[in-house]
Amino acid sequence: PRQTPCDSDFLRKIAKDTEADKLMAWFNGPVQQIFRKHRYFDKTGIFMGDGSYIFVPDNENYEGSAKMLFDEHNHPVGKKQEKKLSAAQLKKCQWRRCYKMISLLHTNENGDFFLYAGMRIVPGNAHECPVLWEMIDEFVAVMGKGVMKDLILDRGFLDGEAIAKVKTKYGIDVTIGVKRNMNVFEDALGLVNLPEVQWESYTRERSEPPVPFKRHYRDVPRPEHIEKREAARQRTLDEQRAAGERPPLKEPEQIMMTRIKDLTTWSSCSVPLDLVVCRNSQDESLDEAWGILSTARDELQAVPAGRRYHLRVHIEERHRHLKCFWDLAEFTSTCFDLVVNQIVFTALTYSLLQQQILRQACKALNKASKSRLMEKLTPV
Repeated sequence: PRQTPCDSDFLRKIAKDTEADKLMAWFNGPVQQIFRKHRYFDKTGIFMGDGSYIFVPDNENYEGSAKMLFDEHNHPVGKKQEKKLSAAQLKKCQWRRCYKMISLLHTNENGDFFLYAGMRIVPGNAHECPVLWEMIDEFVAVMGKGVMKDLILDRGFLDGEAIAKVKTKYGIDVTIGVKRNMNVFEDALGLVNLPEVQWESYTRERSEPPVPFKRHYRDVPRPEHIEKREAARQRTLDEQRAAGERPPLKEPEQIMMTRIKDLTTWSSCSVPLDLVVCRNSQDESLDEAWGILSTARDELQAVPAGRRYHLRVHIEERHRHLKCFWDLAEFTSTCFDLVVNQIVFTALTYSLLQQQILRQACKALNKASKSRLMEKLTPV
């Protein structure tokens, strides 16, 4: 006897008959309106956008997929970059077939929940920048102004006209990384040498704080032999670090920041920008400095912008969770409609479970992996 309300083959046929574009439009539109009806959106209005590659087997029958060259860290390698690589580096590269998942994630300042507010699946070689800005337009058209207030992006989404548009037309503040070869960053580096510029200290916290509950299954003390084995392992690690066999534990990285206000040298962006210049505390020469652009005008200090930009790691961690623990890419069909169906409903299930756990006052569980979630929820 089946264990679900609908037979799996019946659901497969429905999924295959549902066009991918219509399914993504449903998730990005009516589903988000239902989320708002049930008060799933936090008043802070923090959203993050990012793109991630979804790898599939090397089968040309995967509709809409693209075959690309990736390095050992699964970063795409362009033709110009490929010519610069050595023979040893090229040996570590491999051709992989993939899609690209461009997503919009909503959370609050503490990362108590994670809600997928938009999803678009495109070929792997498609550029994510114009797609994401289209998703922002669609979101505001469906939800209205005021739901999205802060948008956090990495530098791959730099588009001066789009940034100016969302700021002036929708009232959305954008926090985004800047490229070192941009004129606005070079101008900021020149201004930081002025005597009136003051640097602020910021200690970067861990990207994922430890989940505040015991790791054991039923929150009971571990057996004595396991406690002894763990104590012996820690002593061995300490001895190896003292002998130089293991690298010492890294101290929290201290970053120095300063905020340069009202820059207008980015010609394609019609609104004034603040640029936060960041450097390591030991780097006095600014050779390894990096920058964060912000359209928020109500802040005078640099640290709040840096702390807000650091929230961006949450969306990267969600990509890892969905791929490693939620079977996001375990496709059983080469049909593009079925591929999109699995990705969209996985994101929908993840978002709904996050809200259920949040409303049961167990928000610490929302940062845990699926296996840890099941371990804690099984007794309940």
